[in-house]
Amino acid sequence: MRIRSLGPLAKLSVPALLLVLAGCGTNNANSNNNQSGGCSGCSFVYATTNDGQLLTFPAQTGGALGTPATTPGAPDSAYVSAPTPGNTFYVADSQNNAIDAFYANENNGTATAIGTVSLGTGPGSPAGILQLNGYLYVGDTNGTISVLGAGGTGLTPISGSPFQAGGEPLNLATASVAALYGPNVSVLYSADFTGGAISGFTIESDGSLLTIPGFPTLTPPNGAPTEMYVGSSSNGGILYVALSGLNEIEAFNIVESTGELVPLTGSPFAAGRAPVSLAGYHSFLYALNSLDHTISGYTMDPNTGALTEIAGSPFAAGTAAAGLISGFDGALYVPDTQSNAVLGFSVNTTTGSLTPLAGSPFPAIGGPVALTSVFFQILTPP
Repeated sequence: MRIRSLGPLAKLSVPALLLVLAGCGTNNANSNNNQSGGCSGCSFVYATTNDGQLLTFPAQTGGALGTPATTPGAPDSAYVSAPTPGNTFYVADSQNNAIDAFYANENNGTATAIGTVSLGTGPGSPAGILQLNGYLYVGDTNGTISVLGAGGTGLTPISGSPFQAGGEPLNLATASVAALYGPNVSVLYSADFTGGAISGFTIESDGSLLTIPGFPTLTPPNGAPTEMYVGSSSNGGILYVALSGLNEIEAFNIVESTGELVPLTGSPFAAGRAPVSLAGYHSFLYALNSLDHTISGYTMDPNTGALTEIAGSPFAAGTAAAGLISGFDGALYVPDTQSNAVLGFSVNTTTGSLTPLAGSPFPAIGGPVALTSVFFQILTPP
């Protein structure tokens, strides 16, 4: 199967809100293991590479990364999910139109390949990956979203999958709404890179997708929407969308009762050249600009969700072109494929400004392409 190139914007990443396994406490990869062998309070950063390996970086207190361990056989992929509570995460395998599964070892963070599921023999390749409530949602360059049950025995397509979702749904995000559909119903948004729109779906009890009336929501012409980030304000949820073709970030209020999108006053907001990755930390939003290799930083207004650029922004980011994620201890990471390294930044929690972490850039084995991270909760011995 021949995979169609997406050009300079092919290396995109998953939304930042999906990048961590829930937990709290000190992040220290050197923490003592508990009596059951689990790594208590440890965090790790995983990187796919351009030479077919998966790297496991131990994250020290403060965010610095140690020497990575390697797992062979990982695809050269720009799309990787966050680990589930069961410590499983997934990598898009565009070469074989498949999803590869890996297990994160609780003792030392080492990743182990545990299986592959094919998405068929037709055209297209997997892109954005999102895990929610026991299901895996996979955007595809053929204009569909596949839904797979992520049970203990592997991935199984649900009835009705794949679901139509515009031209190229390269990135997925989710939010909760209420009222019209019942309490705490999840909605799924997909950014259509070629179609210039955002599709919206309610997620049914069986994991299937039902288009919300009024969608798709069009973005400005030539916007080329890529990554999304879901934030919040006193008025409810906010969906931020990187418009890589217009050097802007568009923002929408999420209607609480329906999940519909209403343009935010003042939107769109200026970014650098070709923003393709978004990551959030507390009240700050960051955009990785792929063509000028910088990170734009913003404060998110707690009342309106409007963006105001942080003093000192944009911040230099080597030759990085995508893949920005938020980690732990107030750290941001971005893969710099060209320089075979991962860049790390410390977030000033008062101003939002970025400072390179001590030791950054952190050497990688091969060129890192996409990142995700895991944090193992602090365990209290029995």
